[in-house]
Amino acid sequence: NVTQLMNTGLVYYQHSGKKVSIFTSVDFKKRLDKLIAGAKVMTRDGRVAIIESEKPYLVCGSLTVRATVGIETDVYDCSFFKED
Repeated sequence: NVTQLMNTGLVYYQHSGKKVSIFTSVDFKKRLDKLIAGAKVMTRDGRVAIIESEKPYLVCGSLTVRATVGIETDVYDCSFFKED
């Protein structure tokens, strides 16, 4: 599918005032639903990350989450984490 070819889950977003609508693929939506506070996931380079955000949020056009990897907490693009 197109999102796999582009290596991204975010297909499109639009905004009106303070409201943002995000359009993703079904597969990426399933991955996003797992990125909730307390979830343990693997990074693409094999490290364990613990999600700190309640849910993914938009930063500079990318869906991101706050996560702790090792001893550092930072904001990561959702595609930084491995698929199950």
